Amino acid sequence: MQDEVKVRRERFIADYRNDTNKYKNYADYVLKMVQDALKVRQIEIAYASAREKTPESLEKKCKKQVKDNNGNFVNKYTDFRSEIMDLAGVRIVTYLLDDIDHVSKIIQELFEVLEEHSGNKLDLLGADRIGYLSVHYIVKLKDETIIAGTEEFKGIKCEIQVRTVLEDAWAQIFHDRQYKNELEMIDSDRLLRRTNLLSGNLELLDYQINGLVKEYDNLNQVERSRNLRNILEKPITKENVLSYFDVRLSKKTVFYNYERIESLLKEFGIKKIRDLESVLKDSHSEEKLETYQKLLTADKIISLILIINDSNKFFKKVGDSIIISKESCDFLEEFIDIKKQCNKYKVKILSGGKC
Repeated sequence: MQDEVKVRRERFIADYRNDTNKYKNYADYVLKMVQDALKVRQIEIAYASAREKTPESLEKKCKKQVKDNNGNFVNKYTDFRSEIMDLAGVRIVTYLLDDIDHVSKIIQELFEVLEEHSGNKLDLLGADRIGYLSVHYIVKLKDETIIAGTEEFKGIKCEIQVRTVLEDAWAQIFHDRQYKNELEMIDSDRLLRRTNLLSGNLELLDYQINGLVKEYDNLNQVERSRNLRNILEKPITKENVLSYFDVRLSKKTVFYNYERIESLLKEFGIKKIRDLESVLKDSHSEEKLETYQKLLTADKIISLILIINDSNKFFKKVGDSIIISKESCDFLEEFIDIKKQCNKYKVKILSGGKC
Protein backbone atom coordinates (compact mmCIF):
# COMPACT_ATOMS: atom_id res chain seq x y z
CA MET A 1 0.00 0.00 0.00
CA GLN A 2 2.77 2.44 0.94
CA ASP A 3 4.60 1.70 -2.31
CA GLU A 4 1.42 2.37 -4.28
CA VAL A 5 0.91 5.71 -2.49
CA LYS A 6 4.54 6.63 -3.14
CA VAL A 7 4.18 5.93 -6.87
CA ARG A 8 1.00 8.05 -7.09
CA ARG A 9 2.65 10.83 -5.14
CA GLU A 10 5.74 10.96 -7.34
CA ARG A 11 3.65 10.87 -10.51
CA PHE A 12 1.40 13.66 -9.16
CA ILE A 13 4.38 15.88 -8.30
CA ALA A 14 6.05 15.20 -11.66
CA ASP A 15 2.87 16.15 -13.53
CA TYR A 16 2.60 19.33 -11.50
CA ARG A 17 6.17 20.35 -12.32
CA ASN A 18 5.17 20.27 -15.98
CA ASP A 19 2.02 22.33 -15.32
CA THR A 20 3.36 24.84 -12.80
CA ASN A 21 3.16 27.76 -15.20
CA LYS A 22 -0.49 27.00 -15.97
CA TYR A 23 -1.37 27.21 -12.28
CA LYS A 24 0.55 30.47 -11.99
CA ASN A 25 -1.46 31.96 -14.86
CA TYR A 26 -4.68 30.62 -13.36
CA ALA A 27 -3.99 32.19 -9.95
CA ASP A 28 -3.22 35.53 -11.63
CA TYR A 29 -6.45 35.30 -13.62
CA VAL A 30 -8.58 34.56 -10.55
CA LEU A 31 -6.95 37.46 -8.68
CA LYS A 32 -7.68 39.85 -11.54
CA MET A 33 -11.34 38.80 -11.60
CA VAL A 34 -11.67 39.58 -7.90
CA GLN A 35 -9.74 42.85 -8.12
CA ASP A 36 -11.83 44.06 -11.07
CA ALA A 37 -15.03 43.34 -9.14
CA LEU A 38 -13.69 45.12 -6.05
CA LYS A 39 -12.82 48.16 -8.16
CA VAL A 40 -16.26 48.30 -9.78
CA ARG A 41 -17.95 48.15 -6.36
CA GLN A 42 -15.41 50.57 -4.90
CA ILE A 43 -14.45 48.23 -2.05
CA GLU A 44 -11.05 49.12 -0.65
CA ILE A 45 -8.75 46.36 0.60
CA ALA A 46 -5.28 46.40 2.13
CA TYR A 47 -3.54 44.24 -0.48
CA ALA A 48 -3.88 41.04 -2.48
CA SER A 49 -1.61 38.43 -4.05
CA ALA A 50 -1.64 35.32 -6.20
CA ARG A 51 0.72 32.37 -6.22
CA GLU A 52 1.21 28.89 -7.57
CA LYS A 53 2.42 26.24 -5.15
CA THR A 54 6.12 25.51 -5.51
CA PRO A 55 6.96 21.89 -6.31
CA GLU A 56 9.07 21.77 -3.13
CA SER A 57 6.15 22.92 -1.00
CA LEU A 58 3.86 20.46 -2.75
CA GLU A 59 6.21 17.59 -2.04
CA LYS A 60 6.27 18.47 1.67
CA LYS A 61 2.48 18.64 1.74
CA CYS A 62 2.12 15.30 -0.03
CA LYS A 63 4.36 13.66 2.60
CA LYS A 64 2.54 15.20 5.55
CA GLN A 65 1.55 12.80 8.33
CA VAL A 66 -1.05 12.96 11.09
CA LYS A 67 -1.95 10.80 14.06
CA ASP A 68 -4.84 8.38 13.69
CA ASN A 69 -7.24 7.35 16.48
CA ASN A 70 -4.74 4.78 17.71
CA GLY A 71 -1.94 7.30 17.98
CA ASN A 72 -0.10 6.03 14.93
CA PHE A 73 1.33 8.33 12.27
CA VAL A 74 -0.36 7.90 8.89
CA ASN A 75 -0.28 9.75 5.56
CA LYS A 76 -2.66 12.70 5.54
CA TYR A 77 -3.07 12.48 1.75
CA THR A 78 -3.32 9.37 -0.38
CA ASP A 79 -5.57 10.47 -3.28
CA PHE A 80 -3.49 13.53 -4.14
CA ARG A 81 -5.35 14.72 -7.25
CA SER A 82 -8.68 15.01 -5.45
CA GLU A 83 -7.48 15.93 -1.95
CA ILE A 84 -4.97 18.72 -2.67
CA MET A 85 -6.80 21.80 -3.91
CA ASP A 86 -4.45 24.72 -3.34
CA LEU A 87 -2.07 24.36 -6.28
CA ALA A 88 -3.28 27.81 -7.31
CA GLY A 89 -3.88 30.28 -4.52
CA VAL A 90 -5.13 33.84 -4.04
CA ARG A 91 -5.01 35.92 -0.88
CA ILE A 92 -7.24 38.94 -0.28
CA VAL A 93 -6.34 40.98 2.81
CA THR A 94 -8.83 43.48 4.23
CA TYR A 95 -8.50 46.18 6.85
CA LEU A 96 -11.62 45.24 8.82
CA LEU A 97 -13.61 42.13 9.68
CA ASP A 98 -16.74 43.63 8.12
CA ASP A 99 -14.92 43.92 4.79
CA ILE A 100 -14.48 40.14 4.70
CA ASP A 101 -18.23 39.78 4.15
CA HIS A 102 -18.12 42.13 1.15
CA VAL A 103 -15.24 40.22 -0.43
CA SER A 104 -16.89 36.86 0.31
CA LYS A 105 -20.09 37.90 -1.50
CA ILE A 106 -18.07 38.82 -4.58
CA ILE A 107 -16.29 35.45 -4.55
CA GLN A 108 -19.58 33.59 -4.27
CA GLU A 109 -20.99 35.55 -7.21
CA LEU A 110 -17.97 35.19 -9.47
CA PHE A 111 -17.05 31.54 -8.97
CA GLU A 112 -18.44 28.08 -8.41
CA VAL A 113 -17.66 27.57 -4.73
CA LEU A 114 -17.05 24.02 -3.51
CA GLU A 115 -18.92 24.46 -0.25
CA GLU A 116 -17.83 21.15 1.28
CA HIS A 117 -14.19 22.27 1.10
CA SER A 118 -14.71 25.94 2.00
CA GLY A 119 -15.56 27.81 5.15
CA ASN A 120 -14.55 30.00 8.04
CA LYS A 121 -11.67 28.48 9.98
CA LEU A 122 -13.15 29.97 13.15
CA ASP A 123 -16.37 28.02 12.59
CA LEU A 124 -14.37 24.83 12.05
CA LEU A 125 -12.61 25.30 15.39
CA GLY A 126 -15.85 25.39 17.34
CA ALA A 127 -17.04 27.85 19.97
CA ASP A 128 -14.89 26.39 22.74
CA ARG A 129 -11.53 26.62 20.95
CA ILE A 130 -9.15 29.34 19.84
CA GLY A 131 -6.84 29.20 16.88
CA TYR A 132 -5.83 30.38 13.45
CA LEU A 133 -8.42 32.54 11.71
CA SER A 134 -9.22 32.96 8.02
CA VAL A 135 -12.00 32.38 5.51
CA HIS A 136 -11.03 29.89 2.83
CA TYR A 137 -12.80 29.18 -0.44
CA ILE A 138 -12.08 26.42 -2.93
CA VAL A 139 -13.43 27.68 -6.24
CA LYS A 140 -13.64 26.84 -9.93
CA LEU A 141 -14.54 29.06 -12.87
CA LYS A 142 -18.20 29.01 -13.82
CA ASP A 143 -18.75 27.61 -17.30
CA GLU A 144 -20.34 30.88 -18.47
CA THR A 145 -17.26 32.90 -17.42
CA ILE A 146 -14.79 30.84 -19.43
CA ILE A 147 -13.74 32.94 -22.41
CA ALA A 148 -11.29 32.51 -25.26
CA GLY A 149 -7.82 31.94 -23.90
CA THR A 150 -8.98 30.57 -20.55
CA GLU A 151 -10.25 27.16 -21.66
CA GLU A 152 -7.27 25.43 -20.03
CA PHE A 153 -8.50 26.66 -16.63
CA LYS A 154 -11.81 24.79 -16.87
CA GLY A 155 -12.33 22.53 -13.86
CA ILE A 156 -9.14 23.62 -12.06
CA LYS A 157 -9.52 24.40 -8.37
CA CYS A 158 -8.12 27.50 -6.71
CA GLU A 159 -7.94 28.35 -3.03
CA ILE A 160 -8.92 31.91 -2.09
CA GLN A 161 -8.05 33.08 1.43
CA VAL A 162 -9.77 36.15 2.83
CA ARG A 163 -8.41 37.60 6.05
CA THR A 164 -7.73 40.87 7.86
CA VAL A 165 -4.35 42.56 8.08
CA LEU A 166 -3.93 41.28 11.63
CA GLU A 167 -4.87 37.74 10.66
CA ASP A 168 -2.43 37.89 7.77
CA ALA A 169 0.36 39.10 10.05
CA TRP A 170 -0.36 36.13 12.33
CA ALA A 171 -0.28 33.72 9.41
CA GLN A 172 2.96 35.13 8.05
CA ILE A 173 4.71 34.84 11.41
CA PHE A 174 3.35 31.59 12.79
CA HIS A 175 1.85 29.46 10.03
CA ASP A 176 5.11 28.02 8.72
CA ARG A 177 6.48 27.56 12.23
CA GLN A 178 3.39 25.61 13.27
CA TYR A 179 3.27 23.67 10.02
CA LYS A 180 6.90 22.57 10.24
CA ASN A 181 6.59 21.55 13.88
CA GLU A 182 3.05 20.18 13.88
CA LEU A 183 3.97 16.66 14.93
CA GLU A 184 6.10 17.89 17.81
CA MET A 185 3.44 20.40 18.89
CA ILE A 186 0.85 17.66 19.25
CA ASP A 187 2.60 16.60 22.44
CA SER A 188 3.42 20.13 23.61
CA ASP A 189 0.29 21.30 25.42
CA ARG A 190 2.05 24.28 26.93
CA LEU A 191 3.23 25.62 23.57
CA LEU A 192 -0.16 25.02 22.00
CA ARG A 193 -1.90 26.82 24.86
CA ARG A 194 0.33 29.89 24.55
CA THR A 195 -0.14 29.91 20.77
CA ASN A 196 -3.91 29.66 21.06
CA LEU A 197 -4.10 32.36 23.73
CA LEU A 198 -2.15 34.75 21.53
CA SER A 199 -4.37 33.93 18.57
CA GLY A 200 -7.43 34.58 20.73
CA ASN A 201 -6.09 38.00 21.69
CA LEU A 202 -5.59 38.74 18.02
CA GLU A 203 -9.19 37.80 17.29
CA LEU A 204 -10.41 40.03 20.11
CA LEU A 205 -8.31 42.94 18.82
CA ASP A 206 -9.81 42.57 15.36
CA TYR A 207 -13.32 42.76 16.84
CA GLN A 208 -12.35 45.78 18.94
CA ILE A 209 -10.88 47.63 15.95
CA ASN A 210 -13.95 46.82 13.86
CA GLY A 211 -16.23 48.17 16.60
CA LEU A 212 -14.17 51.32 17.12
CA VAL A 213 -14.21 52.14 13.42
CA LYS A 214 -18.01 51.83 13.43
CA GLU A 215 -18.25 54.22 16.38
CA TYR A 216 -15.96 56.75 14.69
CA ASP A 217 -17.99 56.48 11.48
CA ASN A 218 -21.22 57.02 13.42
CA LEU A 219 -19.76 60.10 15.13
CA ASN A 220 -18.63 61.50 11.81
CA GLN A 221 -22.10 60.91 10.37
CA VAL A 222 -23.73 62.76 13.29
CA GLU A 223 -21.32 65.68 12.86
CA ARG A 224 -21.97 65.80 9.12
CA SER A 225 -25.74 65.84 9.69
CA ARG A 226 -25.42 68.71 12.18
CA ASN A 227 -23.24 70.76 9.83
CA LEU A 228 -25.56 70.04 6.93
CA ARG A 229 -28.62 71.32 8.82
CA ASN A 230 -26.75 74.53 9.61
CA ILE A 231 -25.98 75.27 5.96
CA LEU A 232 -29.20 74.28 4.16
CA GLU A 233 -30.99 77.63 4.59
CA LYS A 234 -28.04 79.70 3.42
CA PRO A 235 -28.18 81.43 0.02
CA ILE A 236 -26.26 80.22 -3.00
CA THR A 237 -22.81 81.79 -2.93
CA LYS A 238 -19.46 80.51 -4.04
CA GLU A 239 -18.31 79.95 -0.44
CA ASN A 240 -21.58 78.32 0.68
CA VAL A 241 -21.63 75.87 -2.24
CA LEU A 242 -18.05 74.81 -1.55
CA SER A 243 -18.85 74.35 2.16
CA TYR A 244 -21.93 72.33 1.23
CA PHE A 245 -19.97 69.88 -0.94
CA ASP A 246 -17.34 69.59 1.79
CA VAL A 247 -20.02 68.54 4.29
CA ARG A 248 -22.40 66.64 2.02
CA LEU A 249 -19.95 64.70 -0.16
CA SER A 250 -16.78 64.93 1.94
CA LYS A 251 -15.08 66.68 -0.97
CA LYS A 252 -13.00 69.84 -0.77
CA THR A 253 -13.64 71.36 -4.17
CA VAL A 254 -12.90 74.52 -6.14
CA PHE A 255 -14.73 76.39 -8.89
CA TYR A 256 -13.27 76.68 -12.36
CA ASN A 257 -15.84 79.25 -13.50
CA TYR A 258 -18.31 80.20 -10.78
CA GLU A 259 -20.08 82.90 -12.83
CA ARG A 260 -21.09 80.34 -15.47
CA ILE A 261 -22.36 77.88 -12.86
CA GLU A 262 -24.19 80.66 -10.99
CA SER A 263 -26.11 81.45 -14.18
CA LEU A 264 -27.04 77.77 -14.57
CA LEU A 265 -28.26 77.53 -10.98
CA LYS A 266 -30.50 80.58 -11.48
CA GLU A 267 -31.86 79.01 -14.66
CA PHE A 268 -32.88 75.95 -12.62
CA GLY A 269 -34.41 78.13 -9.86
CA ILE A 270 -31.80 77.14 -7.29
CA LYS A 271 -31.53 80.03 -4.82
CA LYS A 272 -30.65 78.31 -1.54
CA ILE A 273 -28.41 75.42 -0.58
CA ARG A 274 -31.59 73.51 0.30
CA ASP A 275 -32.61 73.72 -3.37
CA LEU A 276 -29.25 72.28 -4.41
CA GLU A 277 -29.74 69.52 -1.84
CA SER A 278 -33.12 68.65 -3.39
CA VAL A 279 -31.57 68.41 -6.87
CA LEU A 280 -28.77 66.20 -5.54
CA LYS A 281 -31.26 63.89 -3.80
CA ASP A 282 -33.48 63.70 -6.88
CA SER A 283 -30.47 62.64 -8.95
CA HIS A 284 -29.78 59.68 -6.61
CA SER A 285 -26.10 60.18 -7.44
CA GLU A 286 -24.71 61.25 -4.07
CA GLU A 287 -23.22 57.87 -3.21
CA LYS A 288 -21.45 57.63 -6.56
CA LEU A 289 -20.26 61.23 -6.35
CA GLU A 290 -18.70 60.61 -2.93
CA THR A 291 -16.41 57.97 -4.39
CA TYR A 292 -16.00 59.46 -7.88
CA GLN A 293 -12.56 60.95 -8.63
CA LYS A 294 -10.71 62.68 -5.82
CA LEU A 295 -10.05 65.81 -7.89
CA LEU A 296 -13.55 66.90 -8.89
CA THR A 297 -14.47 70.57 -9.39
CA ALA A 298 -17.68 72.04 -8.04
CA ASP A 299 -18.53 73.02 -11.64
CA LYS A 300 -18.50 69.37 -12.69
CA ILE A 301 -20.51 68.14 -9.70
CA ILE A 302 -23.24 70.70 -10.34
CA SER A 303 -23.26 70.04 -14.08
CA LEU A 304 -23.63 66.29 -13.54
CA ILE A 305 -26.56 66.54 -11.14
CA LEU A 306 -28.31 69.18 -13.30
CA ILE A 307 -27.95 66.97 -16.38
CA ILE A 308 -29.45 64.03 -14.48
CA ASN A 309 -32.22 66.27 -13.11
CA ASP A 310 -33.25 67.72 -16.51
CA SER A 311 -30.89 67.04 -19.38
CA ASN A 312 -33.13 68.75 -21.95
CA LYS A 313 -33.18 71.98 -19.99
CA PHE A 314 -29.45 71.79 -19.33
CA PHE A 315 -28.41 71.23 -22.94
CA LYS A 316 -30.85 73.84 -24.26
CA LYS A 317 -29.20 76.33 -21.94
CA VAL A 318 -25.58 75.48 -22.78
CA GLY A 319 -26.21 74.41 -26.38
CA ASP A 320 -23.28 72.77 -28.11
CA SER A 321 -20.78 74.97 -26.27
CA ILE A 322 -19.60 72.20 -23.96
CA ILE A 323 -17.61 69.03 -24.45
CA ILE A 324 -18.34 66.12 -22.09
CA SER A 325 -15.49 63.84 -21.11
CA LYS A 326 -15.70 60.09 -21.64
CA GLU A 327 -15.59 59.67 -17.83
CA SER A 328 -18.61 61.95 -17.41
CA CYS A 329 -20.52 60.03 -20.08
CA ASP A 330 -19.76 56.77 -18.25
CA PHE A 331 -20.95 58.34 -14.99
CA LEU A 332 -24.18 59.70 -16.48
CA GLU A 333 -25.04 56.46 -18.28
CA GLU A 334 -26.04 54.94 -14.94
CA PHE A 335 -28.80 57.53 -14.56
CA ILE A 336 -30.00 58.68 -18.02
CA ASP A 337 -29.63 57.81 -21.69
CA ILE A 338 -26.80 60.30 -22.10
CA LYS A 339 -25.72 58.99 -25.51
CA LYS A 340 -29.15 59.76 -26.92
CA GLN A 341 -29.10 63.25 -25.43
CA CYS A 342 -25.57 63.93 -26.66
CA ASN A 343 -26.60 63.02 -30.19
CA LYS A 344 -29.78 65.07 -29.94
CA TYR A 345 -27.97 68.24 -28.88
CA LYS A 346 -24.74 67.59 -30.82
CA VAL A 347 -22.67 67.44 -27.65
CA LYS A 348 -19.25 65.87 -28.09
CA ILE A 349 -16.94 63.96 -25.81
CA LEU A 350 -13.38 65.07 -25.14
CA SER A 351 -11.94 62.88 -27.92
CA GLY A 352 -14.08 64.71 -30.43
CA GLY A 353 -16.54 61.91 -31.23
CA LYS A 354 -20.22 61.98 -30.41
CA CYS A 355 -21.47 60.36 -27.26
